[in-house]
Amino acid sequence: MQLDTKMLKKWMIYSTSALWVCFFQSPLMAQNISPGALEPEREVPMLPDIVDDNIVYVPPVAARPVDADSGPVINVQKFVVTYDEPELIASEQINNINNLVNDYLLGSDKNFNLTELDDLTFLVTENLRESGLMLAKAILPAQEIESGAVAIHVFVGKFGDINSDANLLYSDSVIQYPFKNVIGDAVNLEFVESKLLRLSDMPGFTATAVFKPGNEVGETALTVKAVNEDPVSYFIQADNHGVESTGDARLLLGVKVNNITGHIDQLSVDTVKTFSPGDLRNARVTYQITHPNLVHTFGLGFSKTSYDVEDVAVLALGIEGDTEIGEMFINSQWIRQRNVNLATRLGLAVKRSNVDFTSFNVEQGVDRLTVLEASVVADSVDTRFRGVHRGSLTFSHGFNDVLGSMDGQGNGESLGIVNGEQALPGQFNKVSASYSRLQSVVRNNSLLFHFNGQYSDDSLSSLERMSLGGPYTVRAYPVAEYVRDTAVFTSLSWVINGGVFSDGNAYGEYSWSDILSLSVFADYGWGKLKDANGGPTSSIEIAGWGVETELTFPNIGGFARFSAAKPFDGSEAANGENTQYWLSVGLNL
Repeated sequence: MQLDTKMLKKWMIYSTSALWVCFFQSPLMAQNISPGALEPEREVPMLPDIVDDNIVYVPPVAARPVDADSGPVINVQKFVVTYDEPELIASEQINNINNLVNDYLLGSDKNFNLTELDDLTFLVTENLRESGLMLAKAILPAQEIESGAVAIHVFVGKFGDINSDANLLYSDSVIQYPFKNVIGDAVNLEFVESKLLRLSDMPGFTATAVFKPGNEVGETALTVKAVNEDPVSYFIQADNHGVESTGDARLLLGVKVNNITGHIDQLSVDTVKTFSPGDLRNARVTYQITHPNLVHTFGLGFSKTSYDVEDVAVLALGIEGDTEIGEMFINSQWIRQRNVNLATRLGLAVKRSNVDFTSFNVEQGVDRLTVLEASVVADSVDTRFRGVHRGSLTFSHGFNDVLGSMDGQGNGESLGIVNGEQALPGQFNKVSASYSRLQSVVRNNSLLFHFNGQYSDDSLSSLERMSLGGPYTVRAYPVAEYVRDTAVFTSLSWVINGGVFSDGNAYGEYSWSDILSLSVFADYGWGKLKDANGGPTSSIEIAGWGVETELTFPNIGGFARFSAAKPFDGSEAANGENTQYWLSVGLNL
């Protein structure tokens, strides 16, 4: 009897579908070999970078006079404050200065020597500079005093010229563009800092501001000076942060080429390669270009991951897969200040992942997604309570039948299983949020709190699920111990700075505070799958504790990080270990 080829193919697909459900969707396998779980994880900064105190040099106020008994005594009935550019001073600030000089007069016997009058000009100058007018200066002009009226004149300090210096990577026009409309405006500290921070956000560039006397009285010339330029930067990292079934030992390489076209752009390429057991190859290319106003950045990216699963439980199936993700995005930095930042991101991504059973010569299925993502990120420095924090909120929407995405039935070939069928819709909604805070407690000691989670009322492709376990979530469990539609991760760490051991330098100009940190942490994770998606729907909880040490070598851009963690209940993870060890070493060149 001749075997019907179509029936045979159909039987093979059903058989491998059953194997897919048994192996990939079972608690025993912990879902750690689904395509989303196998996507390489990369570290994302939880907190903003520390801003250099010397990014803007503020000229000091002249020292207060100390000889309070010098000079003739003058009877003063009132102070008259005038400004060289009164239109540049807010009326509220003028009122504050008037109140200050009036209070100074009322608190005296109205008899002042020249030193005491100079002391008042010092207070006026200090008040104006604290309000942000960083170059303001009050003086006692030469005058003949009539009817006890003493004049105080204020130079507001305004922009007279803009220059740039020591810049090779970026042109003068690019560096001076953010200040193009400021000539004649008052020099405001917050404004200058914001522009310098935006300039220092340009790829491979760091700048500082230098002020010099202008050509006219009351004017200043601002020079933006390049202090660091990197046309090309590299990084190399080795760690054990991979999924065991496709190789937990990883080598990461990357290069960034800055300002390729001369229009504030960057091309970055990075790769990940894992080693036995298993084999995973990932490459990612991103190009982004920033508008001269330094607010909006447009980018394009593409990544491809290919892998062979060599977990002993499924080795006979010959599982291979690949995932491709293409995206375009617009990042907008709406607020950029030393202590407060606000940014948004709007992106559109097209994703495809497929899995093949090479032993059966059968393609198990394909997930095709088109996802619109909108997010907001804010961070600030809490100067009152000595803390730094950052939070983000993201909304993601998947579409049916848009740019090749799956229809409402998964095109009948989805990797995701719904009610036992390959019918995962392309449409979904998902909300993700994160929050981190570093809280100083006492000298060289701080608390680090981190939260990350997502919620969806839809069945999700593994590419959209949240992973629990690994060095970036619950460290007492392997990478992607569980992958869930809705999940929460929280962590609390006690961080001890190296300065607690010694105030001296460890080597060169770097202290132990710059080099060493130790921490004790506790992690918690919770997750749940959407009902009827072919997997366990009951929620899972995992938690553990551990210790971590990190060494940083600023002069060579090197680091080494080691941590060990175990579950609170002492249980074994899916890899049969009751303690997980994480190691990462790297160089940024």
